[in-house]
Amino acid sequence: MRTLLFLVATILAATVQGSEMQYPDDENGFVLQNMFDRGVNLERTYEIDFFHLFQDEESAVKMAQEIDSKYSDVKISISVNDVAGGFDVYVSKTMEPTHKSITEHEVAYGEVAQKFGGKSDGWGFESEYNKPIKQD
Repeated sequence: MRTLLFLVATILAATVQGSEMQYPDDENGFVLQNMFDRGVNLERTYEIDFFHLFQDEESAVKMAQEIDSKYSDVKISISVNDVAGGFDVYVSKTMEPTHKSITEHEVAYGEVAQKFGGKSDGWGFESEYNKPIKQD
């Protein structure tokens, strides 16, 4: 079932109608559609950061070590999270921000975080908006 849903999401992510791109109806799809609507170039690579929150440093370090042993093409850092308390593990990967690639990496890294008592806490990357952001 999970494979079928992923396949449907992948097909939907590739659908183009007119000049607007259509993304799956989920959180990642909403964020990517918002970026697309604001003029972010989603057809180039960025260093995308995946965030993971832990209550203790030992668990954060264990996640970082496992990610480091499994993936050679990522950067990993740990920092104190003053707002939520605890520790953040950032896993950064240079890639094109497609719905499929973001979702696949978010799930894979999130499973490692859960293994050590952490949770996935979103993703993001620095970009330039090509259209002005409306101020209401």
